[in-house]
Amino acid sequence: MKTFSYTPRDGWSPRLPVELDSPQTLVLAFCAPVYFDQRGPVDELLAAFPQSHVLGCSSAGEIFGAELRDESLSCAAVRFAETRLRRAYAGVDESDSSMTFAGDVPEGAMAQLMKANFDRLVQGAAHAALATRANTPEDVDVLAVAISCVGRRLVLNERTEEELEVTVETLPCRSHLVGFYSYGEISPYGDGRCELHNQTMTLTTFAEP
Repeated sequence: MKTFSYTPRDGWSPRLPVELDSPQTLVLAFCAPVYFDQRGPVDELLAAFPQSHVLGCSSAGEIFGAELRDESLSCAAVRFAETRLRRAYAGVDESDSSMTFAGDVPEGAMAQLMKANFDRLVQGAAHAALATRANTPEDVDVLAVAISCVGRRLVLNERTEEELEVTVETLPCRSHLVGFYSYGEISPYGDGRCELHNQTMTLTTFAEP
């Protein structure tokens, strides 16, 4: 497992781990929207992993370790020993290069405004990281994918990296963190139902015993 990133100043750092390329490799890439037009780095990534399953999206800010970046690509590559990978698509219109996401508000529904508390936002990220430890081995490499709401970034402002730092500190010790800031998060509730969230930090961990 390797995490790596691209910035206009440093290029790929560390180098692209081409030795991980295989049909059993998952590559996650989260990038600034500018790279939809300036495709050079994206094309380099795809060329480096021709056999792998490469997935990703544009973001409102890229997470790399405990750092928040803009105008970058934040990537992770993990080669599984036993897990078999499959890919599925939904709501994609290739004619105009669009993907449809929906969050319906029922007619007559009541909305509630939220008031932010800086410390509770950071603590919430720590609680999410702590929850991943219940079913994640401590003695193996772990890929952790963080998807946090851009609303949290706007509220936390210069304190944004605090939620990333506490997440890194709380995850299993051999975790590699990548991710991005989004405009809506999909995650299960405690009862297992998976729904669209907002103003939320979601974490997903991948590990093999």
